[in-house]
Amino acid sequence: MSKVEKLISISPMAAHFARFIQSLEPGAGREVALAAALVSAEVERSNVCAFLPAFGGTLVSEALPFGEEECFPQLEEWLSALNASNVVGGVGDYAPLILDSAGRLYLHRYYNYERSVADMLISRTTKKLHSEKALTGLLNRYFPSKDDDPDYQRLAALCAATSPLAVISGGPGTGKTTTVVKIIALLQELAGDNPLAIALCAPTGKAATRLKEAVDSARDSIAAEAEVISRVPSEVYTIHRLLGAGSRGFRYGKGNPLPYDLVVVDESSMVDLPLMAALSDALSDECSLILLGDRDQLSSVEAGAVLGDISGGRLAEQFSKDFSEKAAAAGIAIAGEENSSLLSDAVVILNKSYRFNQDGGIGLLSGAVKRGDAVEALRILKSGDPELSFGPSEGVEFIEELRRITVKEGGEYLRLAANGASPVMVLKSFGELGILSSVRRGPLGVEGLNMEAEKALYEAGLIKPEGEWYHGRPVMVTANDYDLSLFNGDIGITLKDNASDKLRVWFPGAGDVARHFSPYALPAHETVYAMTVHKSQGSEFNTVFLALPGSIEGRGVTRELLYTALTRSRSRMIVRGSEDLVRRAVLSPTERISGLGEMLWGLKKDKR
Repeated sequence: MSKVEKLISISPMAAHFARFIQSLEPGAGREVALAAALVSAEVERSNVCAFLPAFGGTLVSEALPFGEEECFPQLEEWLSALNASNVVGGVGDYAPLILDSAGRLYLHRYYNYERSVADMLISRTTKKLHSEKALTGLLNRYFPSKDDDPDYQRLAALCAATSPLAVISGGPGTGKTTTVVKIIALLQELAGDNPLAIALCAPTGKAATRLKEAVDSARDSIAAEAEVISRVPSEVYTIHRLLGAGSRGFRYGKGNPLPYDLVVVDESSMVDLPLMAALSDALSDECSLILLGDRDQLSSVEAGAVLGDISGGRLAEQFSKDFSEKAAAAGIAIAGEENSSLLSDAVVILNKSYRFNQDGGIGLLSGAVKRGDAVEALRILKSGDPELSFGPSEGVEFIEELRRITVKEGGEYLRLAANGASPVMVLKSFGELGILSSVRRGPLGVEGLNMEAEKALYEAGLIKPEGEWYHGRPVMVTANDYDLSLFNGDIGITLKDNASDKLRVWFPGAGDVARHFSPYALPAHETVYAMTVHKSQGSEFNTVFLALPGSIEGRGVTRELLYTALTRSRSRMIVRGSEDLVRRAVLSPTERISGLGEMLWGLKKDKR
């Protein structure tokens, strides 16, 4: 095997784990220690496992621990040493490290996470709910004929009504929430005098709030009787809250399942593998599951690309012959394949956007980015479309523009607060402008952008930052606090309480109310005039101002990151950065190493 240099960094934590593994088997050689360090490092990089064939015999760019050599062992001798080790087991064994037949090495718990999710999903593909013949009338009422051929919203409803698993993926404005609300009403009609217990949830408080707003809005457009509409849930949980998260773990899990007939998860692309495994363990065998999300967005910050793996990549929309016949009976014409996967009939991709003008700049640009067409993406970005603005992310003009737009659009929530608006209205107004960056540090990172935005608002007389806490300071929670039901990603606004003349931090609550806390009671948090693109998931803004860093800092700018930033905007997208960085981002899709896709579809996502 030829030796290829790889940029591999073994952190102190990964090296410490490797030494722990060595302590369990003192006679184990360098091969085992390096494998342990590598798999730990891969999990730190948000991969689920280490694919050893990609590393065997390769040089690395820095010295590896546990020996003088600066390369990994040759694959054959490496696998032989691991198979002979007592700390490495095969699939089904109880050992700290698990090695599968394809050469994927897992930490034991991560293999169990994948297996738990896969088993939960596959078990639901073999069960049937309602007959398609009983659905035609309801489908015609809830999803009347359109010009679309086939109508994939109608197809998603057929999937959810006939099977206890439905995965509905689509970009912004494709009608995912409207579709699922109609599906819930349809299922409640079918339930008759025995209403279904249904839970709606999302990964973060911010995403849960948006889901509630969308469900409340969609509820008014349902073609159903008032009693049926009243059965559409009005409360939305975070997944942590749904599972009963506490300091000792989750209340619900194996042996104590959730008391629901159907669980709906929005923004599923944000759900990491451990959390999806926890949810899988908490579902009873009789509980149906609907996953909503956009498979082309950024994956979770933590390990895994769960929705992407579940959605099947290129194999999605290759429905079985049996399902195509069911769809035909329900008035939907789709092609059927002879050799489809078990999951083929559970995944529906919505492609038509009803939010963006199909010929508008944001819609066209996000489509080109999603396809990986860098030439077309740059052409659209520089076309002068009124929805788009492109320019450099440097110089005095950039700073002046950032300050100007911060005061004009980002300061609206402060003007509302000054005029006595309610905390609920102030929180909603904060979504007018999203200032986003791909990185945290540096002048074009979140820290630098926050400083410039705060300075601009101060100079405009909208805030008085005379200490850490001040009226108008927006904060994002960065650590979960189960006692306060505040979770990573939740955004609050600091406002003066007129009754007590004290500062309180207000967060969205259930319904049209807001919850408030003392600033000093909050878990870890940070100022959030600007945020990373990762943290913006689950949010929408009228205007998005995206600052892309220079070439060195911009190594982490990927196709998914750029697509996610673009699709946060409702009406106006401002991109500041270089053409070269945009081009490289479009041509750089993210790869998360895991075995879940192969467990579900036979997909191999192991190339680095």
